[in-house]
Amino acid sequence: MEESTQVPRDIWHRVMAWLRESWLQLRVFVAVLSIVRFSLLIPMILIVTLIAADQMIDLLRALGEDQEGVAVVWLLSTSAFAGLTVWYSARTMLRFRFASNPASDRKVHPRLKRWLPGILGVAIPASLTIRVALLAYISTHAKGLWYFALALVAITGAVAFYIFQRHNLARRTGLHLLAEEEGTEARNLERWRELQPTTKKVFYTLLAINVLFLACFSWDAFYQIGAPAKLGASAILLLGLGLTTVIGSALVYMGNHYSMPVLRLLAAWVVLCSINNDNHAVRETLQSGSHGFLTRPDMPAPGSLAQSPLGNLTASDYFQDWWRDLQHDVAESNGPIPVFVVAAEGGGMRAAYWTAAVMGALEEATKKRPTPFSRHVFAISGVSGGSVGAAIFDIALANRTRNSQLQRQADNQNWVDEMDGVLGKDFLSDTLGNALFPDLLQRFLPAPILNDRAIALEHSFERTWSTMHPREQLQLTSSFHDLWRDNPHMVPLLFFNSTVVETGQRAINSPLATSPITVDTTFADVLPLGRQIGTELPLSTAALLSARFTYVSPAGLINTHPEETNRADLPTWMRIVDGGYFDNSGAVTAQELARAIIAARSRYKNEHPSEPQRPMQVIVLHLPNSPLQPSADLNAQQRASSGHKWMSELLAPLNSLLNTRSARGTQAVSYLKGEPNVKLLTIRPQITRVAAPLGWVLSGQVRDEMRRQLDCDTASDNSATTPLCWVERLINTGAADDPPVTGANVSAIL
Repeated sequence: MEESTQVPRDIWHRVMAWLRESWLQLRVFVAVLSIVRFSLLIPMILIVTLIAADQMIDLLRALGEDQEGVAVVWLLSTSAFAGLTVWYSARTMLRFRFASNPASDRKVHPRLKRWLPGILGVAIPASLTIRVALLAYISTHAKGLWYFALALVAITGAVAFYIFQRHNLARRTGLHLLAEEEGTEARNLERWRELQPTTKKVFYTLLAINVLFLACFSWDAFYQIGAPAKLGASAILLLGLGLTTVIGSALVYMGNHYSMPVLRLLAAWVVLCSINNDNHAVRETLQSGSHGFLTRPDMPAPGSLAQSPLGNLTASDYFQDWWRDLQHDVAESNGPIPVFVVAAEGGGMRAAYWTAAVMGALEEATKKRPTPFSRHVFAISGVSGGSVGAAIFDIALANRTRNSQLQRQADNQNWVDEMDGVLGKDFLSDTLGNALFPDLLQRFLPAPILNDRAIALEHSFERTWSTMHPREQLQLTSSFHDLWRDNPHMVPLLFFNSTVVETGQRAINSPLATSPITVDTTFADVLPLGRQIGTELPLSTAALLSARFTYVSPAGLINTHPEETNRADLPTWMRIVDGGYFDNSGAVTAQELARAIIAARSRYKNEHPSEPQRPMQVIVLHLPNSPLQPSADLNAQQRASSGHKWMSELLAPLNSLLNTRSARGTQAVSYLKGEPNVKLLTIRPQITRVAAPLGWVLSGQVRDEMRRQLDCDTASDNSATTPLCWVERLINTGAADDPPVTGANVSAIL
């Protein structure tokens, strides 16, 4: 009996001893990895980005398919640079012996310390090679991508050959600079000054490169010549990751050498600096900046700024004037006059492109009519990228209405081509470069001294527009309200939707009702931004204030001027973010505008009973930009799912908050379906082989797929029944038949 109980005890002790030994070995292994944590982190970030980030995938697709030669060369160069920097940083760090970390001794995991730096370095170009090759395999424009992949194979091979064969290469060629002093370099170094001179020179060179690019991305002229776009967003990311490895490794060295929690102290310093270093103020005028001198800017009160030419009109008041002119312009027809309110959904450049392209296609198809499509659009409710697309369409239209010669020239230019020419550019490089260099440095400074990435993004839109339209009077640098200074009824009103960080409520920026004494009851529980910051701000700023989806674009800081605006209930300083946090569809504002139109129409008829009244048909044109997945596919996915979720208890609250964002938009659109006397039309892109990313750059293939769906003659055999083609026919022929069923509305002619 005693022997039988002894056996289980021995087994138990052996198991526990094995677990203890495995745990100790794991701790030693992790301690080794902690020495090169930044060299390890950078490839991991890149690999995750290449797998999960649609924007990064589309950037690579754009480089290969669109054959952007200069940007491709920069990507190849920076992939080699990042790989070699990661390798060299890890290799150098593993040569130190830190008293605070016994695992740094050269005798601990010697093979791991020998091979790990090289593997991490090669992983950078190798992961890019695999991703591009997979894109080429599934692409319909594969030739350029295969050449791109082959170039990356060559870069990967060159990096691997140098890392693992540099001694032989130096010995055979006699170029000892390829591996200078490496054979005699000691290990178990105690301090920085024991490093070989070559290693120190490499570090100082990398530090100088970091300072150089920091200076470049802090210099306005660098953006004005379009240098970041020539580098390309992918190359800028790799450059930033590579240089981060150097700085991060230096901080790890300091922490281990001086036995201090340097990284934690630095994080605490960032938190402390954040109290006073906010450099994200919204530009109230073209001359404004994102900060003042070592402090927040002195934002002028709205009363001291140039006032909107539309004055203190409410939406209902403006509509009565607008409707009177429209009735006069369409006097040749006796049918109901269509009045459109457009709801442009958010979604980055995908939303901007789809919004501008759809409206451009409708304008192109109806531009020969006395009242084209744009003349029937009362207002556009934009969110995020939808606001950007609406702004681009409106400024192109406003310039035409101001200049008859420009209008005649524009008659020979396709609207969709123009929208593609503006929005088909790279708008990510500017803001990414600013984010990785000056704006990142700003987080460590106790006071604001550098312009932020939001202004960099605004400047990129302004530069692209002015490059394509150098002779036009209105630019994206023009004041928001200048669009309606001449012939205001010819340009649809813009209602840019945002969200207030402090209250969670909706904020709307429009050129209407900017005076504190004017109360516009059209909108419920809304912060009217025109009263807080005026309407003199540049059009680019106004549009992107609706598209500040962190963390690409930071929350915009505004001064509410409660003493002037009679809003003592508001805090003096508030932050504004993307309108998609509240409603990504733009349908809430569109519904309120439609109700205001109907109410104004009824009031006008009562006030002018003797005037002949034309019937009116109110149509809300909803422009979502994400393809709708068939319910059958969704049901199949749900049936195939086991119901098991990874970390569900931890992630359920976060997933609920994120999914609520899109669900609220769906609910807002469903309310429109039941709105009396309003028709709802939805023009949505179809599912294609290429997913359009949520970001600020689109590849040529994604844009081509969107444009193909806008041609009523070639889109499909039943294209005449699509909502877009129905709108074209309605404007061109006055057809009053029922539109395609996209919403079960109670439709009535008012």
